Amino acid sequence: MGKHKLQRNSARWNTLASAYFGGDIHRLKCTDADLARPDQIKFQYCTYITDFEPGKSKADRMERDAERGPLHEIPDIRHWALEEYFWHGVPGDDWDPLEAYLEFVGERLSETGKAQLRQWKQARVGAFRIGSVQGDSMLLEEWDTEQRVVIGEPFRVISLGMGGVQPFRDLRGDIHIGYIAPWKPAENLYCSMGYCVMPKIKEAEAFELLLNLHLPALVVTPLPWKTTSVAQQRYLREWYQRDWNAWLADRLQFPFRALTAHPITKKLVPVKLTALLYSNPGVGRDLGVYMAMSGLLGFAVTGVANVLPVDLASPNWMPIAEYREYRRLVGAPPKAPGGTFKTIWIDR
Repeated sequence: MGKHKLQRNSARWNTLASAYFGGDIHRLKCTDADLARPDQIKFQYCTYITDFEPGKSKADRMERDAERGPLHEIPDIRHWALEEYFWHGVPGDDWDPLEAYLEFVGERLSETGKAQLRQWKQARVGAFRIGSVQGDSMLLEEWDTEQRVVIGEPFRVISLGMGGVQPFRDLRGDIHIGYIAPWKPAENLYCSMGYCVMPKIKEAEAFELLLNLHLPALVVTPLPWKTTSVAQQRYLREWYQRDWNAWLADRLQFPFRALTAHPITKKLVPVKLTALLYSNPGVGRDLGVYMAMSGLLGFAVTGVANVLPVDLASPNWMPIAEYREYRRLVGAPPKAPGGTFKTIWIDR
């Protein structure tokens, strides 16, 4: 095994993997015969790179960093980060989990079989409209969540998740958000890599933040004020003194798309932010900082802390993240309407 020395994590191994493989690590090695069950191979592979070193420490670190990163508010962001780790490893780390597994498997898997598994490195996260289920595969079409249109030709997919494609049988017309990778591209056959969400079309935009997983180096970089308690206090002292309206005016670029909670249903809805409303430092401290926005519910005014830009790479993400964290720590402005920091919806 050379540099990939195995160190058993007894707590995890004695539960899931030990129960399934009887504690024999060599049963994690796949063969060409197993290629008929890629879901089984995924389980063997993922167990190897998360239960044994050096993969275990790398996976654990990536999960922890994601929980302190810019998508920390997404439920189960640890699981999404782990899915990214399975197919692409840790950003900036030369250690390749799939290559480490194939080295471990050795001659039990042919070079042709290894080449087929290496296609999993091409896995990419995306949104896809679910079509019909036929046998052990289903049809998917790539979906543009903003324009709500199909943007690609249909292709067949097998699922590496529990139950295969059967859980999708009654979801025709809904959206699959998750990782897709080639399996037999010459036959137009791909893999749904397992972990995914399946919202209705009208709700798909609320899950658009997940598509930022195509920027893993950003997703798993902890926000600077979340690295240590000392860093948080340093930022908080600076935030207390900041003229937020002027500071945000220098950084925000309009218009931009974002998500905000509906004031009644509390579900995330898409909006377009169009302008920062001017106020002096005193008004900002007492009432907060607000923006104009438009969306499905008409025109509105909203507090900056109420929105999440959908594009993690945009120049708007970090300034708004700082203000949201400031408000989370100090609470609502003392004279905000209703004593809270709510969206103020304006009639159409």
